[in-house]
Amino acid sequence: DMLCRIAEIHRQRSEFEQMLAFYRKAERLATGDGRLDILKRLVEVSVQLRRFDDAYQRARQVVEFMVARSEAEEAVAFIEGLPN
Repeated sequence: DMLCRIAEIHRQRSEFEQMLAFYRKAERLATGDGRLDILKRLVEVSVQLRRFDDAYQRARQVVEFMVARSEAEEAVAFIEGLPN
């Protein structure tokens, strides 16, 4: 949670590389819903930074995570909510 707060501070300062680094650190340490939320944030940030390969890889992780938890409908909704 602290790492995510630090990431958000970097986002507010437009320090995007540092923001990504802290989100990645947080993702490695997180479990369950916390990890899923961070993965979704990484998808969002990667799209905003036009890092579409990274966004795709993270989105894939989100879907795999949801499917493993038998949340197929939520996975479909997540996919449908992604930008074209």
